[in-house]
Amino acid sequence: MNGNGDLIGNYNSNPVLNTRIYLAEFPHRYIQELSANTVIEAIYNQVDEDGNDHYLFQDIIEHRKTNDVQNSNKTLDSQDDYRKCVNTGWEICVAWQDGSTSWHPMADVKNSFQVQLAKYAKPNKLDKELAFSWWVNHKLKK
Repeated sequence: MNGNGDLIGNYNSNPVLNTRIYLAEFPHRYIQELSANTVIEAIYNQVDEDGNDHYLFQDIIEHRKTNDVQNSNKTLDSQDDYRKCVNTGWEICVAWQDGSTSWHPMADVKNSFQVQLAKYAKPNKLDKELAFSWWVNHKLKK
């Protein structure tokens, strides 16, 4: 709900069209806003076509900067602009249980596998990089 108590987004029984925002409560009473699509994508990424619970994701194995990494001296109007800005320019390589690997924008991996990405970032000293420093330590504490 927004500050006026109105629901955010529109419910649709078709998950692709559902734009509703929900409050998800995690252990230790940590609450985060998540879109229905983010929740559904995370669930679908963890099950096979028969609905059996499998972790198809195996590991994060590599990272790289692209030429799109934003200038850290740029003036931004809001915290949201800052977060959006610093998420660009990083790609993460994911290993899947079928033996394949694929490169994805950091923002996509962070949305689907945030804890795993935080656990990868710390020993690889990415937590000192602007794109990671604002959230990795907080996520690992939670």
